[in-house]
Amino acid sequence: MSEKLSNFLIWLVMLWRPMLQNLGIDPYQLKVILQTKCMVDDRRPSGLRMYRKSSRRTSGWLKNVGFFFYGAMISGTLFIGSHLMGQSIYLTAMMIYATSSLITDFSNVLIDVRDHYFIVSRPVSDQTVAAARLFHILIYLGKTFIPLFLPGIIIVFIVNGIIPGLLFLVELASATTLSVFAVNVIYMLMLQFMKPQKFRDIIAYFQIGFNILIFAGYIIFPQFVQRVDIKHINPTHYLVSYFMPPVWIATLQNWAAGNFTHLTFLFSALAIITPALCLMAIVSLLSADYNSKLTQMGSASEDAKSANRASRERLSDVLATLFTTSSLDKLGFKITWKLTSRMNQFKSRVYPSFAFVPLYFFYWAFINGSKRSFIQTWHHLPQTSFYLFILYAIGYMAIVIIRHVTRSEKFKAAWFYQISPTEKPGLVLSGMIKAIVAKYLLPSAIVAVIFILWIWGIGKWLNIIFALISVLLITVIMALIRARKFPFSVPADLNQQKGQRFMNIFLILIPLGLGYFQSYIAGYTLVIIILSVIYLAITWALFRTYINMNWSELLEE
Repeated sequence: MSEKLSNFLIWLVMLWRPMLQNLGIDPYQLKVILQTKCMVDDRRPSGLRMYRKSSRRTSGWLKNVGFFFYGAMISGTLFIGSHLMGQSIYLTAMMIYATSSLITDFSNVLIDVRDHYFIVSRPVSDQTVAAARLFHILIYLGKTFIPLFLPGIIIVFIVNGIIPGLLFLVELASATTLSVFAVNVIYMLMLQFMKPQKFRDIIAYFQIGFNILIFAGYIIFPQFVQRVDIKHINPTHYLVSYFMPPVWIATLQNWAAGNFTHLTFLFSALAIITPALCLMAIVSLLSADYNSKLTQMGSASEDAKSANRASRERLSDVLATLFTTSSLDKLGFKITWKLTSRMNQFKSRVYPSFAFVPLYFFYWAFINGSKRSFIQTWHHLPQTSFYLFILYAIGYMAIVIIRHVTRSEKFKAAWFYQISPTEKPGLVLSGMIKAIVAKYLLPSAIVAVIFILWIWGIGKWLNIIFALISVLLITVIMALIRARKFPFSVPADLNQQKGQRFMNIFLILIPLGLGYFQSYIAGYTLVIIILSVIYLAITWALFRTYINMNWSELLEE
């Protein structure tokens, strides 16, 4: 089924053969490359699909069901306001989802240098290579997003009719195509103004920022809909609509309604012409430099980064001396410190959680169900217990970090751990946890305490200490459960994590439960003091157990 769908989509691409030839693309070579890439996608796990062959069929069905229900939820936006408003919001959500998928999951394809070892060495033009990369991603997204789009397609066909439904299919194709071309153009322009060896680092932070932006939109937009009457809003009445592609694309529905205004012609032309212009820019203007710089990036050395790392390494040396007590302890500390700074995949998975904490705090404290103004809510904060949310959010950060600190796509480089002659491998793990505390949790705690003392005052000092002790206990418990391996020594295989979803949810509930528990006992000073001593004793005992783990405990599955 997947192969037939791939062939059908490739056939659709080949319908544009005359335009492709005018752009300097060889249609025959393009077809062969696309067929090969699609065949490889279906036969092996890759950066596009990290599932094992044995469970590919089951996981594929589950993924499609998940996409379908997610698409059904987003389809509710089609009923917000007028048809134009509803479809504009729906297409915005879909374009954001497509763009986020490209940035977070497909960046390794967009900047993949492996093609250059097999394709560029052949008589294949830069234009053909760039077009093959683009259409390959479009085909994969087309196959992946069919379950996502299906609920919306069904709704439009049933509610609006056949002609609006057919136009809706054109809208979805235009929105997906424009998302792919937009991300490509951004990446190509970025490579024009920066050195190739720094490009991957910039992309990692670009992914982080985009994830944070999407998350902020998802928690703020529903409140915006509740507070603003958008039923009678026509987006074309606002100047900003001239710069919003979802509005351009949604205007195609005016053709079915017989609403032939000058904006209908203008926006419809933009919806159809803009993807073609992006394709021309990518293939004709940017492809040559892009391919050459990708080659440079693949062979770039790390020398350019050495100067920037010197100051960070001096800091890690000082902190390693302060926090560690043995050479193995120091080894684990420094390895973890350096690799967490260099592993872009680790940063893209972990760093967004740092921004989610203030976003969640802002949402729960100032937006969710609040009838007060921002100023009134700010003055009311000292009478609330939201400071506990800030402190226990550090425990959530610890859980996220520890979940990923042992996983890496380059886990084979960790072979040297197992040839170590030491009989106490737990010392390396203790250095790993100390590095996490010193690099991430301690700075976060300092910032949180300063903010809490500013808003809530010095009177909360005892509860602050108790909450921080609880966070330290959460960190040690999490280490015992989920960090019984060396730093970045376990394959980052999604298939291995499928059966652990319930455990992950349970672990995230730990700081939430402890925070609620402290909110009930916050006024009992003696209870807080006694529990602080008990928590410290438990933390010390558990950490000693962690340090004294032997090889059999580390290597057991």
